Amino acid sequence: RYALERWQADPYEVFVFHHGKLTTTQQAQVDRLTRDGEAGKTFANVRVKACDLDNNPDPDLLALWKNQKTGQETSQKITTPWMAVHYPVASRNPTPVWQGPLTDAGVTALLKSPMRKTIADRLIQGHTSVFVLLESGNQAADDKAATLMLARLAHLETSLKLPEISEEDIAQGLVLIDPEDLKVKFSLLRLSRKNTAEAMFIEMLLSSEDDLREDTPQPMAFPIFGRGRALYALVGKGINNDTIDAAGADLTGPCTCTVKEQNPGIDMLMPVAWDQLVQRLPEADKPLPPLVGLTGFGEEPQDNNTDDLQNTGIQT
Repeated sequence: RYALERWQADPYEVFVFHHGKLTTTQQAQVDRLTRDGEAGKTFANVRVKACDLDNNPDPDLLALWKNQKTGQETSQKITTPWMAVHYPVASRNPTPVWQGPLTDAGVTALLKSPMRKTIADRLIQGHTSVFVLLESGNQAADDKAATLMLARLAHLETSLKLPEISEEDIAQGLVLIDPEDLKVKFSLLRLSRKNTAEAMFIEMLLSSEDDLREDTPQPMAFPIFGRGRALYALVGKGINNDTIDAAGADLTGPCTCTVKEQNPGIDMLMPVAWDQLVQRLPEADKPLPPLVGLTGFGEEPQDNNTDDLQNTGIQT
């Protein structure tokens, strides 16, 4: 809850490499990612830097551009303008999230996705954490992982006990809601790797740690909490009662360190007006206000994977 109320989401870095002046259409795509554009209006934690390779480019950006060219598979043609998406500097994760031509579709995928909208809704409603199960493609393995997680998360909702919040912390306003209103609530979302509407989000998850890309994919579970922060991944046989319990304990334990960077996890890119929406725990019988600027988030994915997004919540 402290993370939800206090930890500002770190900004993703987007670099756009180009030769000479951008066309009007290309500049409009870059402008969407600026503070005055769509990103700013939707409170997305992202900042953009354009680099004209023909106009005395910054040496660091030039080196980054050269890495783009040498780091890609030979089958992918390098063209400009080129967009490179990187994790926040504070994450100390040098792995690129995504690299490819600057297109309107690419910018849209970066800023919008139905699942990130659902995750934000649930966190604002007071869910302790939303577990995202990134499916392997092996239905038996994915169903087994989902069944296990649903059962264990339901168990944790009744067995985990929240630590008492001191009167001093309450007086200092460290938590904005009455401690008696705090509840332990977990939910699960299943995400197919074939879900084209979530392609950018999938890349954020898979590159969040350096050992998650495997020749034979396994089910992976990512606990998302706070303002869209992924705690760490549970992978394959690592999705078990003990690891789920440990994640639950980490998410509900006493707030021993209020400095976000000294806690595990990595922020996802979430276009959400957290400061406006996270005030007090909403009453169950009152609808939430709409997320600012996220009207496109609620659209159904454009592919045929109608079962990719299963909004399976655990009720207590």
